[in-house]
Amino acid sequence: MKRWLAPITVSVAAVLAASASPAVAAPPAPADGTIYWPCPNFTNPVRLDVTGRSKTIDLPGGRQILASPNLRVTVTAPNGHSASYLITGATHVTYLPDAIHPTSLELASTGLNLLLIPAANGHPAGLALTTGNVNYAITPTGEELRPFSGSGKVLDVCLALG
Repeated sequence: MKRWLAPITVSVAAVLAASASPAVAAPPAPADGTIYWPCPNFTNPVRLDVTGRSKTIDLPGGRQILASPNLRVTVTAPNGHSASYLITGATHVTYLPDAIHPTSLELASTGLNLLLIPAANGHPAGLALTTGNVNYAITPTGEELRPFSGSGKVLDVCLALG
């Protein structure tokens, strides 16, 4: 697994779930939308068209699960190449008690996820399709507290569309 995935990563489901109202007993809400994201091998950003459902589940102790049942994304590069993915994974979020950064996060992504990787810690922005279990810990500014690791597999979507 490449270490450049260590900076802050956010799943597509998390970006869309942030705009939905969290509810424990409610069914998943529509998560249709478009996101533009930079890739290091393109001058212009790629377009992500997302359809399906997502849900934020609040758990005791301030933890959350960001779930994306039947969430689909089509990534289209400026060169016209595209790829579609069914991203049905979940991201488990735990706020870490840290006196220096009180809102640091422990993130564990399981299943199929598309992670948005911003430019941070000297690494370029990008997209990673992950399968399996990956985890990482970050500060609110994207500094890594613990590097990206886990038994999951990673596909660099930007390179795949190049």
